[in-house]
Amino acid sequence: MQVNRPLHRRRRGVVLTSQGLERLLAAKLSAEIAENAGSRYTLENLSERTGLSVDTLVRVLKCELGVDRETLKSCFRAFQLTLESEDYARPQVPEEEASSPQIVEPELPGGQVSLGSISYIERPPIETNCYKLIAQPGALVRIRAPRQMGKTSLIARILQHAETLGYRTLSLSFQLAHKEVFQDLDQLLRWLCINVTLGRNFTILKLEWSKGNFVNL
Repeated sequence: MQVNRPLHRRRRGVVLTSQGLERLLAAKLSAEIAENAGSRYTLENLSERTGLSVDTLVRVLKCELGVDRETLKSCFRAFQLTLESEDYARPQVPEEEASSPQIVEPELPGGQVSLGSISYIERPPIETNCYKLIAQPGALVRIRAPRQMGKTSLIARILQHAETLGYRTLSLSFQLAHKEVFQDLDQLLRWLCINVTLGRNFTILKLEWSKGNFVNL
C-alpha cells in the first residue's frame, strides 16, 4: 500500500545572519567615511556599486526573503569582503507552513544572477541582437519585459560584452532619483554628471556659468 507523504515547500535562497549583516553594514560605514565624506550611500549608490537591483538590495538588507548566495557575494565583494559560511543561513519557515502539504517548487535565484550562472536562460536572438547593436555608434537598446524576467541579468551581460569591445561602461538607475530631477533640464544634467563622475571615479570639477563664461570654482 502506497502512503502519500506531505510535500514541503523548499525554502528559497538564504538570508544574512546577524553576524553577516553586521559585517556588511560596518564595511559600508567605513566606505562612506573614506569615500563619500561620511554621507550615507543611497540604495541607488549601492545598486551601482554592487551591480544589483534596488529591489534585490532591499531583500538583502531586510533579511526576511531569501536570495541566492551569488547575490550576497556581490554585496560583500563591493566592500572588499569575503562571504563566509557564518554570514548567511536559510530563512526560517513558520511552523504551520512547514507542517502543511505544499507543492514542491524549484529553488530560483533572486535578483541578478552571476555572469557564469547556469540559472540564466538565454532567449535567442535577443542577446545576439543586443551585442550587434551596441557595436554601432549612437545605438539605443530598449529592453521591455515583466518583472523577474531577467532584464537586469541581460543588461549585465550586454555591459560585459561592451567591455570586451573596449568600451568604458557605467550602470545608472533612475529609480531613486527625485521626480524634480526630471522636471528641470539643469538638474537632470547635474544629476547625470555627478553620478557618472562618481561611478567612473573621475576628478570632480565644479563649474558655474557666469557672464557668459564657465568659471572654475
